[in-house]
Amino acid sequence: MEKLKVVPDAAAFSTVRLYGDQVGSHFVGLPAMSAEEIRKLDVISRLFELFLKTERGPKMFLSLGMQVRAASFDVINIFGIELAASLHRTLGKEWFGQVVQVARQLFDRPESRRLSDPCFLGCFLRLFNAYINGSCMGFCRSLRLPVQDWETKDRLDPVSEGLDFFGRLPGLNFQPPPA
Repeated sequence: MEKLKVVPDAAAFSTVRLYGDQVGSHFVGLPAMSAEEIRKLDVISRLFELFLKTERGPKMFLSLGMQVRAASFDVINIFGIELAASLHRTLGKEWFGQVVQVARQLFDRPESRRLSDPCFLGCFLRLFNAYINGSCMGFCRSLRLPVQDWETKDRLDPVSEGLDFFGRLPGLNFQPPPA
């Protein structure tokens, strides 16, 4: 909560785990929040739950974790691009950056440091879809994302993301670090 700059009052508590499904709707004692802010909290909660499952289990998610740690983040596809761009638009640059910072702490690889935050998360989400497709589709449906329209076969080089994340985030102005 502190990372997200949400200041609860003294009576704040949740009836579910912080990374539980739809955690935003279970909190009481939070300051008044708009529907958009509650949605952001829900999206962030679902992403954190995905990261923690990938890091700690159950078994099928642990296999994803092994793939993420073994992957070189050298491939992305339209599915990963569209999902990451959609999450970026939903959360906004600041909150999205905070979420990706957590993912980088858990799954960072030296070669992934040259990627923008949306590209890093897009590579992770491509692996999520490739290795645990059913859970990935459930994740996307819970966020009301139109995944059926997103191609999964195209394989693109993340380094070619450009300043605007493959044209999906025109205001991003990503500048890769020097090699």
